[in-house]
Amino acid sequence: MEPQIQYVKSADGTRIATCSIGHGPPLVIMNNFYLTIEVIWEIPEALKNIERLSQKRMVVLYDARGAGLSRQRVEDFSAEAGVAALAAVIDSLNSTPVDVLCPGSTTAIALRYATQHPDKLRRLVLHSPVMRGGEMLSDERIS
Repeated sequence: MEPQIQYVKSADGTRIATCSIGHGPPLVIMNNFYLTIEVIWEIPEALKNIERLSQKRMVVLYDARGAGLSRQRVEDFSAEAGVAALAAVIDSLNSTPVDVLCPGSTTAIALRYATQHPDKLRRLVLHSPVMRGGEMLSDERIS
């Protein structure tokens, strides 16, 4: 089974690659620069986990700005640009609130999104959260 790739546009016009598998309440899984849709489809254990999750819900994956199938000339890699990409993915689902799973380095973007759009989230799951750098902690609602 190959992923059916679709594209959504972030607020600045950046195309974000996304795919979904399964049916039911949406679970958006954030990806980082090295774990992309194409990579996940090449790791049997990862794909098995996605398929297991998709038995009871729609699992939505997307590639980060400038990574994987979203790759293009992107100069803005700020947290706000990442929030805009996540917002574009969630808005395209026309189904809120949604659950979001954010692994490791996607923590800052997920937390910023949660503070800006609390009405669009049902659950935010932090898996091995990582927060580094002064910019990520500069928002009073996060620090």
